[in-house]
Amino acid sequence: MKKPEIGNMNLGFLTEKTIQTKLIFKGFLTLEPVIEATQIDLLSYKNNIFKRIQCKTALFEKENDRYKMSLQRTRHQLYDLSNIDVFITYIYELDIFYLIPSSDLKKVAVVNLYPHRKLREDILFTKNIKIIFQF
Repeated sequence: MKKPEIGNMNLGFLTEKTIQTKLIFKGFLTLEPVIEATQIDLLSYKNNIFKRIQCKTALFEKENDRYKMSLQRTRHQLYDLSNIDVFITYIYELDIFYLIPSSDLKKVAVVNLYPHRKLREDILFTKNIKIIFQF
């Protein structure tokens, strides 16, 4: 699937709904916050376990041959990782979802993903990044 040519706000909303739909298909109960602009996009529940989820879209940068997932809420503000259990990022072009536990992240602004390369190695946090859904 090609990434839709829509504004960032709409793309973020579409990514949240795509992730939420996939979680529901996988048997999770999903809940949305009542207040907008929180650090949590979704709350998931399955097997007596709740997870606070931040949904992200990974964008391809041709000049660096990478998919880039930003960990910035705004241009100057990083997420408070203690408020989020997992990041789930979606790559539209490859129809791949990544689950990245926030406990594995450091205070960085970007996570680089390389699923299109032959070795399929992710340069940062290799051991704990997982492709969780792929159509």
